[in-house]
Amino acid sequence: MIGLILILALFLRLINLDQPLWLDEAIQFKAISQFSLPELFKVYLPTDFNPPLSYLVNFYFSQLVGYSEIALRLPSVIFGAVTVWLVYKLGGKWPALLLATSGLHIYYSQEARMYSLVTLAVTASFWALLNKKWFVYTVASLAALYSHYLAVFIFPAQLGWVKKTEVKPLMLAWLVIAVGFFPWLPTFIKQLAGGQAVGGTVWGGVIGGLSLKNVLLVPVKFLIGRVSPDNNYLFAAVMVLPLLFTGWLLLRGIRR
Repeated sequence: MIGLILILALFLRLINLDQPLWLDEAIQFKAISQFSLPELFKVYLPTDFNPPLSYLVNFYFSQLVGYSEIALRLPSVIFGAVTVWLVYKLGGKWPALLLATSGLHIYYSQEARMYSLVTLAVTASFWALLNKKWFVYTVASLAALYSHYLAVFIFPAQLGWVKKTEVKPLMLAWLVIAVGFFPWLPTFIKQLAGGQAVGGTVWGGVIGGLSLKNVLLVPVKFLIGRVSPDNNYLFAAVMVLPLLFTGWLLLRGIRR
């Protein structure tokens, strides 16, 4: 069963993989193609708002296979498919099928950015935690932090998952993760200062913020990807049944 699910996941993620790059992908392409590796760390990344791991993946992968749209996006496709397999290991065939066919996950598994990578790293972190694979947990969690800063929120969530006897090895793993992230801290501080400067500009308004509408769109986007409906009421009516079905699947998972 998992073999068929993985084939489906790969098939869905390979459709239209050669479409033109959009803004953020083009910026990442420019960074890895026009900067050497030392320049990437010294010149480009201090002015960016993201950690370096996805840039390193694209940098070395493109050195081998080139800079086409497919070559830039192929690592994200691979990360997305492996995430589906890990979800199968965590929860079985139905959660894996749900992720394999998720419009949002398909979309970001086709994007030459860090989102598919951080999703894989976070999933691997939870799998390792549940299976008490502390070395794998440390590496996966550190990879998550080096992929996207918001991965830091997995740590308070994971604290509620462990038994009392597992708190000590978990804290030791967190210490190693903190030490592993420390070399990047000066660059992170520079990025943070740059991000705060952007907050009051027009670009800060484009980025947007937290709102009830954005929160309610999360499950919709999970099912069908990015949305831009012309008729909001018609769109909501069409989405009722898929959302109810997804809610039923999630409820079954929680009960298990």
